[in-house]
Amino acid sequence: MNLVPVVERLKVETDVFDEIEGAVAFAELADRLQVEKALFIIPVGETAGRNTLSVGSVRQPMRFTFGAVIGLQAHGVVTEADADALHPLRRAVREALIGWQHPDSDGIATATGGRLITIDPNRVLWWQDEFEIPWTYYDHV
Repeated sequence: MNLVPVVERLKVETDVFDEIEGAVAFAELADRLQVEKALFIIPVGETAGRNTLSVGSVRQPMRFTFGAVIGLQAHGVVTEADADALHPLRRAVREALIGWQHPDSDGIATATGGRLITIDPNRVLWWQDEFEIPWTYYDHV
């Protein structure tokens, strides 16, 4: 699924990040974050349900999962205050995405959970929240 609409929605609907980018930028910038608060949208996976049609046709429900990776640059040693600063960032992402319908989907985006990825030596806290978007694969064989 194309993640550009997700990135674009977050750029319009949130104002708490210094930078919002996709997976390629995350791969390039993750080890040298240059801003205080960054958000990267990355693909995580996809699951498929059973075909609901008979022989010769396919209608298969799918669920595309993507991650919203937040990078928060701490000032000096990471403290509880730095960890607490994640909460409003996470809230802004959830408010922009939960209930929103991707243009290629059959339904609304929902949250599936989140986790601390790491606190790296460069004093960046990395958190990933995950979201799912339902869509359906159709084909006539």
